[in-house]
Amino acid sequence: MTNRDRTLNVTARAILDVQISERDLALALMQVVREYIPQDFDDGGCDWTTTKDTRHICIAHERDWVASTNPNAAALLDAANILRFGHAMHVEDEEQRKTEAAL
Repeated sequence: MTNRDRTLNVTARAILDVQISERDLALALMQVVREYIPQDFDDGGCDWTTTKDTRHICIAHERDWVASTNPNAAALLDAANILRFGHAMHVEDEEQRKTEAAL
């Protein structure tokens, strides 16, 4: 066996600078969030929100329409919503808005 016939395992490391838009980063985060949601879950095309108190993912600002109880998934969803909409979307915010509108 000559030196040319041998193979070596080499670990290469590189530093890459990449650019990603906030929208694309938000979509990537949503792909991770979806891993915490059952595949057959139907959100009816509604917004995904979180609860401040229990850190659940809820659909359409409805506390009873829970998609996930994983607090890490809820944190990722908040980050994605901040990137997409400029703010986290919480169930409590919509509940407060409805209460104020009824007054």
